[in-house]
Amino acid sequence: MKAATTALAMTLNEVEEVSTGRKKEFNFFTEKKNPTSLERYHENFDPECRIWGEVAPNYGKRQRFHGVAQRIYNYNPEAKILFIRRDPIARAL
Repeated sequence: MKAATTALAMTLNEVEEVSTGRKKEFNFFTEKKNPTSLERYHENFDPECRIWGEVAPNYGKRQRFHGVAQRIYNYNPEAKILFIRRDPIARAL
């Protein structure tokens, strides 16, 4: 919670070749039941951009969303993943 994902998305979207999607936290790869079509997922991104990426904190919640890493790998084995990690004690203070 509150790990600057919105700021990260805004900063990345300033790069001409990058699209982080029209909808933040699309969570495409958390879906196992009734998944969104790949076509609809692709519509979320600017087709003119060479690099697409999601800002989706739920992807790191593996106890709740099983299999996300494997689904991302199946979609793109060369995907790069950035994690923002916060110290929960410092955050609480």
